[in-house]
Amino acid sequence: MRVNNNVGIVAATALSLGVLGHNDNLHRPSWCWIDPDVRLLSTLWWQYFTGKAWEITCYIVIVSLYAPVKCKIRKQVRVSRV
Repeated sequence: MRVNNNVGIVAATALSLGVLGHNDNLHRPSWCWIDPDVRLLSTLWWQYFTGKAWEITCYIVIVSLYAPVKCKIRKQVRVSRV
């Protein structure tokens, strides 16, 4: 199984910045791989970057791929009716 290079880049960056942690004795909500002792702002940034940012990026990519295909198919249907 091939591992996505982006996952390695994110993991290496998190490791170099010292935000990797554990999920033992969490005193505030955090993802299991983010150190609960890291500043709250940093924790929220990592949660956004590795979660919602990817989700929003996927929505944008899907729409940007779907819209031209839909327009092309619609145009071909109009041409074929004539």
